[in-house]
Amino acid sequence: MLDKRQPVRGEIVQPEDDDYLGDYDHYDVENRNGPIHPLSAMVTIALDFFWTVPDLAATPTVVGLFFTAFSIFVLNGIAVSLIQYFVERDNLGSALAKGFAMGIVAGVPYPLTGTIVGGAFLLPHVKRQLLGSGK
Repeated sequence: MLDKRQPVRGEIVQPEDDDYLGDYDHYDVENRNGPIHPLSAMVTIALDFFWTVPDLAATPTVVGLFFTAFSIFVLNGIAVSLIQYFVERDNLGSALAKGFAMGIVAGVPYPLTGTIVGGAFLLPHVKRQLLGSGK
């Protein structure tokens, strides 16, 4: 019986053949289509659009406007970070930085900034799909 407090001694061996690596589709920086995933841009536009009514309702009070701006900042930042980390496969620091930046963009009150920046990031992907000049 093994004692769990003692380390298990073993040997790490390199596989004899590397054929299993041929099935892996390599995804690197050259295969990327833009700085952020199109889904991140769409989430930014959608959240910016859907928070228009709460922004307008909170306009008379500064605290309410700050609360709605902070709420959309957090919501969009988390959504974009998760998309960048799990879908786009960015490293954690890059995904958090992009989520933070897009959260600030969406957190600006009223739907102008998030829509413009999200549309600017989404436009090359849409153009590539419509014109068929992509992969």
